[in-house]
Amino acid sequence: MSMYSGFWASCGRNCVFNSCYFATIFYMKENWLTPPIDVTSQVTQSLLSGLAGGLVATAFKMPFDIVKSRMQSQVPDAVTRNVAGWLLRTSTLPKLSLLLLL
Repeated sequence: MSMYSGFWASCGRNCVFNSCYFATIFYMKENWLTPPIDVTSQVTQSLLSGLAGGLVATAFKMPFDIVKSRMQSQVPDAVTRNVAGWLLRTSTLPKLSLLLLL
């Protein structure tokens, strides 16, 4: 189970990074940069727009990366598992749920 901990946080982080990265690159190429004249200017524009895209995307993905790292580093609490097992063994779980609902 620990193999998949943080899976959805990783997916969310990657979606945010990719959308910001490619959106910034295409925005810069369409609106800020002039059409390249030769190969050198094309390479320079690609490097600059990739650098800007990486900076923007990294800034937006950082909160998601922190959440992912915290989710993957969590160790299951043995006390919580023991309490849940005790509730199931003693059949007090239905009684407890009735008390919480009332």
